[in-house]
Amino acid sequence: MQEFFVKNNTQRGHFNPDSMMTEVFITNIPDQIQAESVLKILEESFPELIINFDAGASEAPFPCGHNILRVGGPVINPENIISLVNNLGFSSGILEDKVCQ
Repeated sequence: MQEFFVKNNTQRGHFNPDSMMTEVFITNIPDQIQAESVLKILEESFPELIINFDAGASEAPFPCGHNILRVGGPVINPENIISLVNNLGFSSGILEDKVCQ
């Protein structure tokens, strides 16, 4: 996977790595330009979180063909992240441990 945009918000607060959680989401955000736009909105909505995207390598349809959205922080509400991404016109969900055909 190619990581195409990373935003590190650690300068906004002091995080103890032992108390941080990480959630991994799948999404169909197709390119860097749209990822940067979504990332800006996510950062404005959740300034306490560390967020990055990875471009997927698969041409399979969503959810098997997807990009990765990683979110880290002291408290993460997955439903709020999914809702915001979906409201922006993209599909998203928590990455499940499964094999795509």
